[in-house]
Amino acid sequence: MNQALKNFFFVATVLLLGTVIYSNTLHASWHFDDYEFIVLNKGLRHIADLPATWQTINIPARAVAFVTFALNYHFGALNVKGYHLVNIAIHLSNALLVWLLIRLLCRTPQVAPSRVASRKDFLSAGVALLFLVHPVQTEAVTYITQRFASLAAFFYLASVIFYICARLSPNKLKRGGCFAVFFLAGLLGMFTKQTVLTLPVTVLCVEFYFFRDLRQWQEIKKSWRWYYVLPFIALFIIVPTLYKWDFNWFHEIKGLSRSHPGDIVNVWTYFLTQFRVLPVYLRLLVAPLGQTLDYDFTVSQSVLDPKVLLGACFLGGIFLYGLRMYSRNRLVAFGILWFFLTLAVESTFIPILQVIFEHRCYLPSVGIFLVFMVWLTEHLRKSRAWTVLVLLVLTFSYLTYQRNKVWATEISLWQDINRKAPQKERPYVHLGVAYLMAGNYKEALEKLTQAIRVDPSNYEAFHNRGIVYGEINHLDLALADFNKALSLNNRSAETFNGRGTIYEKMGRLPQAFADYSRAIELDSHKGGAYANRANILIRTGHYAQALKDLTAAQADGYPVNAATLQKLKKMVGQNP
Repeated sequence: MNQALKNFFFVATVLLLGTVIYSNTLHASWHFDDYEFIVLNKGLRHIADLPATWQTINIPARAVAFVTFALNYHFGALNVKGYHLVNIAIHLSNALLVWLLIRLLCRTPQVAPSRVASRKDFLSAGVALLFLVHPVQTEAVTYITQRFASLAAFFYLASVIFYICARLSPNKLKRGGCFAVFFLAGLLGMFTKQTVLTLPVTVLCVEFYFFRDLRQWQEIKKSWRWYYVLPFIALFIIVPTLYKWDFNWFHEIKGLSRSHPGDIVNVWTYFLTQFRVLPVYLRLLVAPLGQTLDYDFTVSQSVLDPKVLLGACFLGGIFLYGLRMYSRNRLVAFGILWFFLTLAVESTFIPILQVIFEHRCYLPSVGIFLVFMVWLTEHLRKSRAWTVLVLLVLTFSYLTYQRNKVWATEISLWQDINRKAPQKERPYVHLGVAYLMAGNYKEALEKLTQAIRVDPSNYEAFHNRGIVYGEINHLDLALADFNKALSLNNRSAETFNGRGTIYEKMGRLPQAFADYSRAIELDSHKGGAYANRANILIRTGHYAQALKDLTAAQADGYPVNAATLQKLKKMVGQNP
């Protein structure tokens, strides 16, 4: 079989296999941050007005991903199928980019003469297939919002690939074009997710791992020119420039951990905790068992914590082994370095209140799969190596398909999380809300009450239980829960609006009017509060003000009864 036919067969295999194992995700519902970034994000509603869309993006370093969400909305509104199709397409593209990356690395001067390069078809196919089918990737693919991670990986991989193409090309014109695409892909990546910040360092490592030999430093110094590093500097300063070179936030970040109730996250505790998090990522890549969206993971407080010390020794040993392999096997050395570099932004000093997320090892996994496949290539005969790879691909494909079933609905996802983190209040809250949205008020009450038992200071649990009590007309209990929620958080427009609906049901219209007004004061885009206040104004004969409130609700995108609006316009003397 000639090489072109082999390549066609492999590409077709990737597209078919990837489509099959993610075929059960096309109707998976919105989850978690999807609501904040997409469903309730009105800035994505008018993609034709790019300047207006740009102004609504409060995270400039993720602008490209937000534009893709806006395009999804433009063509399919909030139909999840379109969003999932794009996410799957990005993942399939990334698998093919991984395949191309490994093939190109095998052509570089430091690898081409080696025995492993002669089996580049097997090596590149193995790394790409493991990347494609591994169940740890599901969070970056099936969880719609984590297009941030997969799209950033796309630009990261493309940028590295075009850099290598430029370095391998003997043609000046082609080389210049490849360098231009390398820079453009890197630029787009920098505006997709902040993790691409390490790209310039990774590309420099590609140069010194595969095109030059650091052991010949004197020769490198003679041939090196200062302007070689200009593209890398230009890429490196993009993200800091987006944040106006203001790094005060870095030292000031301190808050309650979202991974374990009561823990405090700051620069130091986050750094210590990552010595325990990274081994979990490695364990998941080897044995993807016990996966969950929301880990119950304690924060480390002391460098003398035995688990921190053990993790530091383990990770330090892997890193030192990678450095040692520089002179023996560049692919293994680079694979290890890739893992640490691509995790550097999210798993070192920059504190994130959620200390562990599986999607963070989406791109880093390429390095580990590369190391494994090099070992397989070098230590097993061709037939045995293929047997092992096929068994792994089939096993991981099955696990991925099963894992994707968990993402089907909010209820199925939070049931899974709740089973794996029974001492954490957030899964109870989200599961309670999921049952509420499904109209299962009995289960909703049970889960929200459990959340309150776990954490009596969780205002979201009281707020949502108040909604449930309101739905089943236990108005006194609903009022008590909303009062408690407001005692815990008196800046919640949602809770004032919710309590207002209870007052209105009780016939206490002045109190309801006051709560709706307070909700509007706290959030001027609270369409529901405008509509609710308009109802009271209509009941009390204040039609002109009611018309203003209904118009404001409609402008905010809240569904308003057209007949009521027209009737009000007639009553206040406006042309309908």
